Amino acid sequence: MNKIKPMSGEKMMEADMPKKMYPMFHIGLEHLPEAKNWKPGETYQVGLQIKMTGMDMHKDDKNSKERGNVNFDITGIEVQKAKANPIKKANRYVK
Repeated sequence: MNKIKPMSGEKMMEADMPKKMYPMFHIGLEHLPEAKNWKPGETYQVGLQIKMTGMDMHKDDKNSKERGNVNFDITGIEVQKAKANPIKKANRYVK
């Protein structure tokens, strides 16, 4: 699974702290009825079947870095079982 790193958001006002923003999506409960019993702030795993419908590539005006967005239709969704043993870092012993 690809790890998503949040992007730094723009400050709304000078006194505001920049907010870390993750990509997001919204879906109706008719497509994911299990979410009705979920709690905000908790993490859940879902598998998506998606069909790519478009791509928009452009260069960033500030540093000429190529950026882009891709568009998808969600054609299937499935709740994934949580992993019984999440990946942990190995213990390292130093003498």
